[in-house]
Amino acid sequence: MGRVFVLGSINCDLVINAPYLPQSGETLSGGGFIINAGGKGANQAVACSKLGAETYMIGAIGDDPFGKICYDSLKKYGCDCRYIQKLQGVSTGIASIWVIGGDNRIVLDGGANMRLDEKSVFSVIENECRAGDVLVCQLEIDGALVAAAMRRAKEKGMITVLNPAPAVSLGREILSATDVLVPNETETEILTGKKAGTEQELLSACESLSALGVGEILVTLGKDGSFYYKKGETAREGIIKVAVTDTTAAGDTTIGALAERLASGFGVRESMRYCAAASALTVTKKGAQQAIPYKKELEEYLKING
Repeated sequence: MGRVFVLGSINCDLVINAPYLPQSGETLSGGGFIINAGGKGANQAVACSKLGAETYMIGAIGDDPFGKICYDSLKKYGCDCRYIQKLQGVSTGIASIWVIGGDNRIVLDGGANMRLDEKSVFSVIENECRAGDVLVCQLEIDGALVAAAMRRAKEKGMITVLNPAPAVSLGREILSATDVLVPNETETEILTGKKAGTEQELLSACESLSALGVGEILVTLGKDGSFYYKKGETAREGIIKVAVTDTTAAGDTTIGALAERLASGFGVRESMRYCAAASALTVTKKGAQQAIPYKKELEEYLKING
């Protein structure tokens, strides 16, 4: 069984609920304020760990109270934190999250995430990782560092997974080093410059990404489930309908669940239902890392829901 190494962001989430998005100059009363350990990288690492994978977090925090909150949460949920850099005189990454009608709006300050030492990252990949391990990356840290790390991981025989969020245009260099790309609909459109709303549009967009060297593509589509593509092979998976409380960690749970399955020897297509169930359980709870299910909880849920 392979291990999962997550290279990415570690943020402290400042979350508040609001009835609607305020207009310019408007002061709006909200409620339910909470402070969560978060960041796409950290959330995905927690999802991997809670779902049973041996998980290592590679990232950076500042020497402030927010950094301690994030570090302690990763440890609490079983992540190995030996590769987390603590940077002096730098703030930990911050995400200001507005939850409106169950959906979220997010503003980021990268902080320590943008000062991650690349030599240390490359050392982990070169000296600690092995063929069959999984490297999971996102784009909340320096993009050039992600691209270089993905290439080195690919050369090592690792399975590389890229969640291209926040969405930016990416070139062949990083896409050709990606075994599994997991964008949402918006990210797919930004990556390809094509619409991705209909089945045919999704197919055309995925064909474009495949031509740039991506191995497999899993497009997450919110309430419309997910779409899978691999060199002409396609598949769809619907959502499991639940009462939605908070979608903050839904996408990160999908990534973590997929990485855990890949490390366990399963393929992307056969993992789609598993990922959908993990995400469904997450959105029924408030928060990010605390909302992600443990493996036993997910397995019991799958037995009931097929």
